[in-house]
Amino acid sequence: MTATAETLCGSGTRGPTPLPLSGAQLGVWYGQALDPASPAALTGLYLEIPAAVDVGVLRAAVAQAVAEAECLHVRFVDTPDGPRQVPPPRPATPAVPVHDLRRDADPDATAVAHMRGWLARPLDLAVDPPYTSVLYRCADDRVLWFLGAHHIAADGAALSMLVGRAARLHDAVTAGTDPGPGFGSFRALMAEELAYPGSARAAADREHWARVLADRPDVRSLTARSAPPSRTFLRRSGSLDPAARRRCGAGRRGWAAPGPSCSRRRRRCTSRGGPARPTWCSGSRWPAASARPPARPRCS
Repeated sequence: MTATAETLCGSGTRGPTPLPLSGAQLGVWYGQALDPASPAALTGLYLEIPAAVDVGVLRAAVAQAVAEAECLHVRFVDTPDGPRQVPPPRPATPAVPVHDLRRDADPDATAVAHMRGWLARPLDLAVDPPYTSVLYRCADDRVLWFLGAHHIAADGAALSMLVGRAARLHDAVTAGTDPGPGFGSFRALMAEELAYPGSARAAADREHWARVLADRPDVRSLTARSAPPSRTFLRRSGSLDPAARRRCGAGRRGWAAPGPSCSRRRRRCTSRGGPARPTWCSGSRWPAASARPPARPRCS
């Protein structure tokens, strides 16, 4: 019998049915297989929450948001038919570690060192969870939330969506409101993904791009040789002073200055209720002042 999107994405009587990987996931899978010891496919961000926050409420909100994100709980297996992923029938609410660093000499440095340690260690996708979520209490009024994931499970945009969901859950508890619906079904997403290649839409897309690219030259390379992907990268970061930002803004339209360029959603979240509220970065413009990637190997 030929497997269809519906049969592949259904639940069998003996447990969840393994699903094929999406096209994007396959690229990440084979890239990792070329260098299993490389951590380059790991990505992450951390949020600084500079307010007197109830850590228990924050921890519960983070745990629920992570539980709702089914893509973070998928298991990956290699089979004779190729790699497969097995979503859990119902993800359990995960434990969210809280590290109290308030007595540490340099809490921020310790927290970032822990983050870098996770991002520098390659994951075994057959055994390790493809994500991590940790809270670091650096002061009575400051908490860092680190969220990391393997690119086969989530990318930076997905992590930003998860941050937004955690913010809504936290606000719903503190304000006594409804947080709204969570994320959609992972199986429904995969059913749509698997149905696309044989669809009329895919045929129309293929025809369109074949026509658009018909007269384009071949892709050129700076070298005739190939090399394995780098496990690390070099970064040097700095900040522009206000005068320099104004000069850049005056001479270049669309300049995204750090901090003030956050989305309207983030500005609303940080303005309601005064400075005692946590600073969430739940918009789509990333990175923002309150969400920064620790310096580490990553693939974005």
